[in-house]
Amino acid sequence: MKWLVVLALVVAVPAAADPIDKLFPYLDAKTPGAVVVLVNHGKVIARRAYGAADVELGVKMSAEQRFRIASISKQLTAVAILQLVDAGKLALDQPIHSYLPDAPAAWAPVTLAALLSHTSGLPSFVDAKDIADAANGAQTYGELRALLDKKPLHTRPGTEHAYNNWGYAVLAQVLERATGQPYCAYVTQHLLAPLNMIHTVCATGGAVVAGLVNGYDRAYGREWIRPRGVVLEAALVSAGGWVSTVDDLAAWTTALTSGKLLKPETFAKLYVATSVAQGTVPYSFGTRLRTEDGHALLLANGDLPGFHSEIAYDKDCDCAAISLFNWNAPYPFLTRRLLAIARGAPIHDPAPVKVSEAELAKLVGTYRAGDHQPQRELVLDHGRLYCHDDGDPGRDALVPLGNNVFRYTIDDGNRLTFSGETLTFGDDEQVWHAAQQRVR
Repeated sequence: MKWLVVLALVVAVPAAADPIDKLFPYLDAKTPGAVVVLVNHGKVIARRAYGAADVELGVKMSAEQRFRIASISKQLTAVAILQLVDAGKLALDQPIHSYLPDAPAAWAPVTLAALLSHTSGLPSFVDAKDIADAANGAQTYGELRALLDKKPLHTRPGTEHAYNNWGYAVLAQVLERATGQPYCAYVTQHLLAPLNMIHTVCATGGAVVAGLVNGYDRAYGREWIRPRGVVLEAALVSAGGWVSTVDDLAAWTTALTSGKLLKPETFAKLYVATSVAQGTVPYSFGTRLRTEDGHALLLANGDLPGFHSEIAYDKDCDCAAISLFNWNAPYPFLTRRLLAIARGAPIHDPAPVKVSEAELAKLVGTYRAGDHQPQRELVLDHGRLYCHDDGDPGRDALVPLGNNVFRYTIDDGNRLTFSGETLTFGDDEQVWHAAQQRVR
């Protein structure tokens, strides 16, 4: 019997690069990281972890780890209040004295809707710096109120939007009076437990929480540092003290946007911008509003030193991007691209191009907007253009996207565009821009 031997040439075809991985090429075991979940029609379609949970100890990031979610806590608080409105136990337009009869007389015009939308006029950080540390460190609502009640209102209620953590502490006090339960216990029992959000917990001050990552920042975008945290104690947990995971926040977002937490007409209020004397503000109840790439987005995000948390929901595609960072990441750039991936239409950034040294030399110089204003210096070194921003001890290599358009090496969405003697700095959507003139 003869055997026929057939040799087959197998050509290895590299798999297409993961579009999410391409957004985080600079995060590794020696850097802080990120955890990302993408959801489409209630189903998780991607779940990724990058970088380190603890840089000093080399602890790798995992999707199961907990992060401080900062002001996403406000969305939990807002929904808890709105559920009580749906149940007939609270009313958005009722004056605060209906629920807190011991509130100062000056608070009479303040309503729950005003507290939820940051238009209450309560003392702000700006005009109450003398009590800020004590207020943020308050362990009880009694301690906080003893400080706030002595201060005059910042503005007439309903006339100005002024972001206010202390107002959300007052909302938690209203919740406790209405339900007879401690705030954290109530939210856990009535909102989180039904969604099996077992990894979401109140974490005040320096409380030790299992699986909580360390937070970092980047000084001038270079050296990693451990920032001194702004500690919000027990009375402020409703404004920024919750800890959670991407999986729990994905479950939360799906439940909220699918009608499981609020009546349809109540959920619709989250899409209504706040009206003030100067016009409208893209903020509703514990939620931000933004239009991006033609899509209306519902956002909840939060920042504490070393942490950024973000939930972005696009109702057009019924999809969401949830991302948690333990560093000061360029989140608008990343969120826009993550949502595009969730929609199934990734944004393809322009590829670098070759620009001659002679053309690059034409851009060298110092640019500024005016006398005594921050400036940028463009230098050419061994055929590569570098940008030195005023106040930054280092310089950044620029990548040409055309003869007159450049990005930083780590693409954060910002673009430097040159036209004659003018440098325009702005993001790739041109949502904002700042022009500087060459002075030498």
